[in-house]
Amino acid sequence: MLNVLIVALIQVQPVPLPVEPELTQEEIVVMGERLKRFKFETRRDHKTGAMMCRVTKSSGYPELDRLACDVALPCSESANSVAEFRTCYLPRMSTAAKAWTVARRTARLGSGK
Repeated sequence: MLNVLIVALIQVQPVPLPVEPELTQEEIVVMGERLKRFKFETRRDHKTGAMMCRVTKSSGYPELDRLACDVALPCSESANSVAEFRTCYLPRMSTAAKAWTVARRTARLGSGK
């Protein structure tokens, strides 16, 4: 009976969730500096009616620039003010930038650099 109970308890143990990698202090500072310099504008194309994003000052990483525009476009579509845009954009961009930085780190470590 005790063996059955031990086996049952072992089977019920929760599977540990993967730990989300954290950014180092240096990565946070570098990302902040990159994004502080970065500038873009979104507007509606008068011919097609589609929202467009144009980078006016690059972060220095083209993939990060594209990511920022990808995050900004849906926020531009739905926002009626700068405050609404920021409320939409900032948390999404923070999450996206963190994921981008972690992916870059993983790729860099995987390639031995």
